[in-house]
Amino acid sequence: MPYCIYTDREVATDAGNWDHVVPLSLGGHNDFVVWSDEKTNSDLGSQVDGKLKNDPLLVFALRDAGVTGHSKKPVVPVWKRVDLDGRPTQITWAADTVVAWDARDRRELSEAEFAGREMTATLNLDVHVARRFLGKVALGAGYFVYGEAVREAMDCKPLRELATLDLNSARASECLKASDIKICDRFHADSHAGGSAHMYRVLIEASNRSMVICVPHDDAISFHLGLVGVYIGSIICPANTTNLPFDGDHDLGHAICLSPGVCDRLSFRALAQDFYRVATGTEPPSPV
Repeated sequence: MPYCIYTDREVATDAGNWDHVVPLSLGGHNDFVVWSDEKTNSDLGSQVDGKLKNDPLLVFALRDAGVTGHSKKPVVPVWKRVDLDGRPTQITWAADTVVAWDARDRRELSEAEFAGREMTATLNLDVHVARRFLGKVALGAGYFVYGEAVREAMDCKPLRELATLDLNSARASECLKASDIKICDRFHADSHAGGSAHMYRVLIEASNRSMVICVPHDDAISFHLGLVGVYIGSIICPANTTNLPFDGDHDLGHAICLSPGVCDRLSFRALAQDFYRVATGTEPPSPV
C-alpha cells in the first residue's frame, strides 16, 4: 500500500487520495503531490490550506496571479469590516472594479459616494496558520524531493503535530518543545535585509511564482516557501543528512517552482544562477 507522510502509515487506495503539497488554490500544480490519508487531507485542506487562502496579505496576490483552484472561480478579496467616514461598509476588490456595499442602507454605493473618502478596515491575520502550513509543506515537499530517505533523515513527528494540532495543543506538546524546529515567518527579522532567510525571500519575491526551496545542511534540512511571489516563511528541521541524495547538480538543494500549468523542478544552484543572470545581465561566476 502507498505511504502517507502526514500520518506515518500506509493508506489503501480506497482510503486515500493525492494531496497537493501546495494546493491549487494557493498556486500549486497537479504534478506536485504526495499520497495522503483522505480524512487527513480533508482536515488539512479546511483547517490550514483554506484558512491561508483568506490571508489578507496574500489574497490580492492570488487574485492578480489569476489563481482559481478546483472551483475555477477567480479570487475576489472582500473586506467586510470597513468604516467609510462613519458608514459601515463592505468593500469587494474585483480585478477590474471596486464595489462598496452600504451595510446600514443595504445598497451599493456609487463611485462618487466613496471615491477619495477615508476608509478604515479591520482585517484578521492568523499568523499561526502560515506556520502550520510550513509544517505541512516541510513534510510533503521533503517526501516529494527525497522520498523514503527523508523518513530516516528527519524527525517528522513534530512536523505532524505542528501541521495538525490546534494552537493550544501545540503549546502543550512535549514533542514540539523538544524538537529544535526553527521557524522564520514573513514578519521575523531574519527574513529582512541582513537576516539569514533574506536571500530566500528575495529569490521567492523576484519570481512571482509559488515555490518551495529545500536545502540540506550538515544537521538539518531547511524549507523556504513562497506563494505567487509572496514569501510565507522558512522552517529548519533537524536531520541527519548524510545519506540524502544531494550530490551533483543538487549539491545545494532543490527548488520546486510552480505557475499556472507549469511545474519546474530545478536545482537550487540553477535557480540562484538564473536569478543572478536576470539581476546583473551577466553570467554567474564559476563555483570554486
